[in-house]
Amino acid sequence: MCSFISPRLPPPSISSIQDYARTLLRNGQAFMDNTPMEQMREERSNRVESKHRNQSPEEGLALFERLVKGDPSVMEYCLRAKIDMASDNGTLRDPVLYRGNTTPHHRTGTKFHAYPTYDFVCPIVDSIEGVTHCLRTTEYTDRDFQYHILQDMLKLRKVRRLVANKNEEEEERVCQAHLGRWCFYECFSWCFFSSFS
Repeated sequence: MCSFISPRLPPPSISSIQDYARTLLRNGQAFMDNTPMEQMREERSNRVESKHRNQSPEEGLALFERLVKGDPSVMEYCLRAKIDMASDNGTLRDPVLYRGNTTPHHRTGTKFHAYPTYDFVCPIVDSIEGVTHCLRTTEYTDRDFQYHILQDMLKLRKVRRLVANKNEEEEERVCQAHLGRWCFYECFSWCFFSSFS
């Protein structure tokens, strides 16, 4: 559940998401990697940097352009953010942000050959669409750090993340009215108490 700055803005297009990926590459904050998936998983688990981590921005950009155009020789590459391979938080160990995928999409067909990951799209879309507060359950807590780091790297407006616990035993259903009241009181108390600090 999210609240929005009014009026709500249109969502960013795939091409604008690609531009954000290019920005990370140009700034040396991302790299293109063709490490096999199992090896990448093992390297991330053992906090070992990819051999491609220090590639030049120009090389990364050239590979990314070939990926989004669907060049079969680079479809095994993915875009990874350079965050912190030494972090105790596994989601910060150079996460994958973009992957090649030649499977036709149910809406766009074969127009696109590479797609952003959920972890890359969310901080961009939430910021651009005017989300002010985003309510997420506790299983996303580790990813919240990644979310904010990506917003910082891309110089996007910060979105306030609120954590909610799942009540699996009772399977409690929350209607919009309850969420609206919760958001009002949570936001009011945050604004009220922060005015005294």
